[in-house]
Amino acid sequence: MTRLQEALTLIAEAEDRTRQARAILEKEVGAPTGDVWIGGLILAEVFREGGSVSRARLHEIAKKYGMDNRGLGGFFTGKGSLQAIDEVERVVLTPQGIKTARSYLNKVETAYAAPEPELARAAEPSFAEDWNSPEDSVYDDA
Repeated sequence: MTRLQEALTLIAEAEDRTRQARAILEKEVGAPTGDVWIGGLILAEVFREGGSVSRARLHEIAKKYGMDNRGLGGFFTGKGSLQAIDEVERVVLTPQGIKTARSYLNKVETAYAAPEPELARAAEPSFAEDWNSPEDSVYDDA
């Protein structure tokens, strides 16, 4: 086997193991992991809870999504999605964190994401349907 064939075999094995790992994560976490960054899901949950949580609650959210507490440090560096407020022992979303959280709220499908075609049948008729009705004519300028 040439070095090229060996490298291609290793890549194929790695891709297969990655698919298996994603399937396990999706089953355990209950959220899609394909194009969704776990950090974005964590920020979205903090946003849903008002944009500010205690450190203990942040650790609970991270654990829910399978992230080790040590991985949370990345949220406080660079552009910084979270900022710690030591005086009150809370973390809050920064403007960058809010932007990221909102984009992930839009990515993750909710119970209301799919349209309900049956609801259209229960809706009232369109206002425009009776626009030229005899009852409406009293409002017309003659």
